[in-house]
Amino acid sequence: MKHIGLLLLLLFFLLPGSATTNTDSLLKIVDRVIQERGIYHSDRQHRIDSLKKELSHTTNDSAHYTIYRSLYEAYRPFRMDSALWVADQRLAIARKINNPYYINSSSMNMAEILGGSRDVQRSVGNSG
Repeated sequence: MKHIGLLLLLLFFLLPGSATTNTDSLLKIVDRVIQERGIYHSDRQHRIDSLKKELSHTTNDSAHYTIYRSLYEAYRPFRMDSALWVADQRLAIARKINNPYYINSSSMNMAEILGGSRDVQRSVGNSG
């Protein structure tokens, strides 16, 4: 019992220092990510631009759908309004080629964006 009390006392004094060290390490990582934000933004924009270029050179509807899926993934954490527009384009193509899986996937993307924007009525398909 004496050893358990000693162990608890030791842990009590060591853990706060460990938590501070972990917090300091995490704060340094966050600071670095914030400083490199411009690099991430530039990389993401380059990816979006290359997908748009690829889209303009593609005539096949299934290929368009696939590229729009990649564009959606690129825009989603970055620009919600653009992600919504891309999801709407995907849904239109999915309906055109009459692919139930594509229709469901695109509809889920629309619901995800609209639900995240608190547009619940549109996200569940109750609007015209």
